Amino acid sequence: MQKYRKKVINYFYDHPRQSFVATYLLSFLVAAVSAAIYSLGFTAFTTAADPANNIITGGLSGLCQVIIQIIRLFGVKDISFYTLQSILYFVLNVPLFLFAFFKISKKFAFGTLVNVGLSSLFIQLFSGLEFIQAIATNPFVQNSFLARALFAGIMVGISSSLCFIFDISCGGGDVISYYLSMRKSTGAGKYSIMINVTIVTLYFIFYVLGNSGDFVNIIVIILFSIIYQFVGGFVVDHINLRNAKIRVEIITTNFDMSDVLLAIFPHSATLSKVEGAYSHNNRLNIMMIVSSNEVKKVIRVAKSVDKHSFIITYRINQVYGNFFVRPVE
Repeated sequence: MQKYRKKVINYFYDHPRQSFVATYLLSFLVAAVSAAIYSLGFTAFTTAADPANNIITGGLSGLCQVIIQIIRLFGVKDISFYTLQSILYFVLNVPLFLFAFFKISKKFAFGTLVNVGLSSLFIQLFSGLEFIQAIATNPFVQNSFLARALFAGIMVGISSSLCFIFDISCGGGDVISYYLSMRKSTGAGKYSIMINVTIVTLYFIFYVLGNSGDFVNIIVIILFSIIYQFVGGFVVDHINLRNAKIRVEIITTNFDMSDVLLAIFPHSATLSKVEGAYSHNNRLNIMMIVSSNEVKKVIRVAKSVDKHSFIITYRINQVYGNFFVRPVE
């Protein structure tokens, strides 16, 4: 398998035009799958038969819900909720698309635009499918806020993580979350939660203004919406490991191994000479911080240099100082 993988990599390295087309085609396919997952979760679990019982999604889709509440305050109720959601979701993503194009990367912006466009389309299409409506109107789903919050949170988390893994996003708050996580070199989930809490607060304010006699109901909706936000953020931080850091310690008798590692990986290392407790032979202890997706390659290289090397890995929360993270292309 590794042999064929190298052949594919070498082929695209020698054919930049085909590599460009393949990269953008992959981004399109990932964006389409992600959009389908998100739209399924939104139409089947987030929304309810009674719009007053919709889960507050947060992000830009949650901001759309806030704007819809404002529109309802002015007495405009003859436009479909799904139609308004689709139109607003696309329109509000335009400035964020421009931000992604200039501040992150062109490929990121392309994948984000495809995802947002297809999400808007799929939400409109899925809302009319009998299969999805059968799920949405199922008594267990409709009568259980907890079930809806869990399933919707898992699906939106998977949707966002799938995009983040391939260096694109679902648009909206994910663009900001991804940008902040890239700048801070940390997980994106916590930033999503912060943005979403703000959106939920705004929704609460405008809902109460339009439904002053339904205070208890909105409190219940907010409580389960918070569960939805935390589930989505938890899924993102446990699937998207781009900014996760791993400390690797390699104990070896080959004192040239550090030179090999530095020639292959864009990270430095700390060296210390140690002594084996049993043999009393001199050893080299190499301590290196790498991204989680580099760990297997580090181990493979270390074992190819010294098959008897002893390797330990630790998951760490944060690194302060200079640490190279592969830029988004």
